[in-house]
Amino acid sequence: MAAVARDMGIRRNNGLRRHGATALTALLLSAIITERNATRRQIERVCAQLADAVVRLAPDEPRPPGGDRKSPGRR
Repeated sequence: MAAVARDMGIRRNNGLRRHGATALTALLLSAIITERNATRRQIERVCAQLADAVVRLAPDEPRPPGGDRKSPGRR
């Protein structure tokens, strides 16, 4: 009976390790995605500020038609 209990404990611990590794992987992935999204928002804000500065520094320059177009290679 002790051998059976010991075997069950080993299986249970392996299951906990797998679930723990899965949970840590999910947490790490979540943190990476959150940081990526925050960085992208910050870059977008800086680009908008740069565009505003360009308009203020060169107000007589004609703007391209379509306004805020993305570059052709961008998805």
